[in-house]
Amino acid sequence: PLPPAVHQNHSLFDAFISKTRFHVIELLTCFSDALGLVGRERYENAHRDHHPSNSSMTFHRYPKQDSRAPSNVGHNKHTDISSLAFLFAQQWGLQVPSRTSVTALPSGGGNGWDYVRPKPGHAIVNVGDSLRFLSGFRLRSVLHRVVPVAEMDQAHRFSIAYFTRPVHGTVFKDSEGRTIKADEWFSHKFDVYRQSHSEQRMNTVLTGGIEDAKARAVVHVVEELTV
Repeated sequence: PLPPAVHQNHSLFDAFISKTRFHVIELLTCFSDALGLVGRERYENAHRDHHPSNSSMTFHRYPKQDSRAPSNVGHNKHTDISSLAFLFAQQWGLQVPSRTSVTALPSGGGNGWDYVRPKPGHAIVNVGDSLRFLSGFRLRSVLHRVVPVAEMDQAHRFSIAYFTRPVHGTVFKDSEGRTIKADEWFSHKFDVYRQSHSEQRMNTVLTGGIEDAKARAVVHVVEELTV
């Protein structure tokens, strides 16, 4: 059962989801226009309201603990399953590959990461795997991770996210070259999230095809040595 705080604020959550979805559809419409899509090819048509999907609002709580402890490894690098992810965070911790790094390039060979500066009143919007695949790889999933920061020695880290995912039955070709339904990709990628690092780097699923085998191996070796 849901906790009382959720029942007591049901209207607040409904409003949050409705307003976020409005902006999501606007962005998807802009992408469709920019790429000259028409009819059923338009991205907003794969994200219709009142159709079953795995779209969801989530709360993230990273418990306070010693940021230098070997067990505090944060959230491993990944791309999101969603088409678009809206993230609201007021604390530091989110990182993306550095603009000067070649971590996320097919040739691999780098390990630089930059922090994403939290801005009050702003959302961080990431393109995810589903939109990358729907676009035929013209749009790029955002590789990112969450790392421990000194602030977490004293306080929990909180964030709220809304993940927009295509309606069930939407078909695309994934990073492994398979023709797959969006809801099947959702289940498959969640299974990969639960795997060990060594298992994850055996295929493209965790990072949505942004990295090839060489890049995945280089990044993981460095991460494991620094833990």
